[in-house]
Amino acid sequence: MERTGELKHYFRRLRELLPCPSKDRRRFLADARRMAEDFRLGNPGVSPSQIVAFLGDPKELARGYLDTLDQESLLRYQRRRKYLGRGVLLFLIFLCLLAAAWALHLFFRPIPMVTSTETLIIYENGAAS
Repeated sequence: MERTGELKHYFRRLRELLPCPSKDRRRFLADARRMAEDFRLGNPGVSPSQIVAFLGDPKELARGYLDTLDQESLLRYQRRRKYLGRGVLLFLIFLCLLAAAWALHLFFRPIPMVTSTETLIIYENGAAS
């Protein structure tokens, strides 16, 4: 199916509204694209905005699909994503604090004193016998 900007935006928005496992999301998006393609083939000369109107509001379409999924597994998935996101955020905060501590260590460490000594060795010019 030829994807225009309006259809791309619609399917991108639909994808964003599906907080579910990726295999379920891919399957539903493929079904929605297939519905749009079937509508386009059944109605020659239909515009992308008419296809979007046929599919309906992406929020309602996503909500209807999410209602068909097992709610317990959906809640587990969403909880896992929430904890993963928090874990990544905490890790990034830890890295920032570590970088700040290292920068402060480099800034405030004492500068080592360098001393230079020279030794001058003078040999006598004596005749060797």
